[in-house]
Amino acid sequence: MAQPHREVPLTAATCPPGAFSIGQMRVESLTPTVIRKHLMPIILLHGDYHTASVWLTKPDRRPGWAYFFAERGHRVYAPHLPFHGRSGALAYYERVKAITPQTVENLYTAINKTNNPEWPAAKTHTQWPGSGVRGDPIFDEYLKQLVPLYMDPHERQAAAQEAVASLLRFLKRPAILVGQGSGANVAWLVADVAPDLIHAIVAVEPLGPPFGSALGNKNGQLGPTSTFTRAAGIRQYGLADIPMQFDPPVAAPESFEDLFGGTYPAFEPIPVSKYYARDRQGKFCFQQDPAGLPVGNSTESRAEPRKLTNLIEILQLVVTTEASFHRFSDWATVHFLRQAGATVKHHRLEEHGIRGNGHLCFLEKNSNDVANHVLNWLHNETGVPKLQVLEARPSPSQAISPSGDHRQSLILPPEKTCLTKERPVETELKPINTIANSSQR
Repeated sequence: MAQPHREVPLTAATCPPGAFSIGQMRVESLTPTVIRKHLMPIILLHGDYHTASVWLTKPDRRPGWAYFFAERGHRVYAPHLPFHGRSGALAYYERVKAITPQTVENLYTAINKTNNPEWPAAKTHTQWPGSGVRGDPIFDEYLKQLVPLYMDPHERQAAAQEAVASLLRFLKRPAILVGQGSGANVAWLVADVAPDLIHAIVAVEPLGPPFGSALGNKNGQLGPTSTFTRAAGIRQYGLADIPMQFDPPVAAPESFEDLFGGTYPAFEPIPVSKYYARDRQGKFCFQQDPAGLPVGNSTESRAEPRKLTNLIEILQLVVTTEASFHRFSDWATVHFLRQAGATVKHHRLEEHGIRGNGHLCFLEKNSNDVANHVLNWLHNETGVPKLQVLEARPSPSQAISPSGDHRQSLILPPEKTCLTKERPVETELKPINTIANSSQR
């Protein structure tokens, strides 16, 4: 999801330094009844305020995308990203942020009730299952699934990058990353450190735009705006808040206080300029200013944008829905990726016959249509084999095996675990030897 939030008082109890490990990652795993070795695994990466649970069961109690992809032959892995859900830790977190029910209504579930004149597409939102407001049982169920955000964005991104890369190293084969919201940005960060282990990336409404924000405060409510603004510490590396590998290289902060501690432009690792799109009626986004690249062995140089060298060879799809506020920003993210040398397709779902969706399209009434669109793109563009779509959709217990409990769990532990209290045994857990680096608190 996007990042609107408010500060809330701390409720976590303090604990002695070094008493608990943080940065570990729990992974839910679904295995098809019939194993098809030629099909690559799919890793589903959730967004802010979510956990892996959103991929398993939708708020209206229908099976989620994890089951959809598993029923079609893929092994599916759904991590609880570090500091989220079951990958949390009994440690003292210094920073906690929560999303308000009103913001959920205004940006995600009841956007067709908005009166924002800059956002006329919100009126086309028809796919949320229910009224989308407080008191509706489906909305209330969804609200119960949301969790606070712990730590700052750069800390969450760095931990998720290392943990998901560790999962890929454990699988020892290329995988497909499907990320929603900030989970899509995590996919790009993982590709930046483990490009050889990623076959394709599907980014469903990623956080954007690069180098700025497309959200503003209108009459006390967060809402989208077509005029982007710059601010300190907002995607200073285009896709993320932490350094990525560019050619030529870009600056890295001596400390994150340099990056986040001041007001714009306290630290600007990549010089940027405004880009006015021809089809945007005078609207602009922020893009890289070209860097001077040497020409052969001469002392001359030519001006070209810096390249995200580890993302260039990975096929990518950015998905934008008809009604979401991401219509304001996804085009800018696609422009940034293409300017940085990436091969990326941009699918606006209404242009492919999938109408009425908001930001939470993976939870909405026609969410399986969106998932099937993703599979078709993977087949047509990346060579993933196409299986016969199931005519009669079986229940998860019929389609996903083993032994009654079709969902398995993995834990990617931190390098060192120093628990001061004995932990109860959880029979559902299946420890593995893969190590995910983490810091100690």
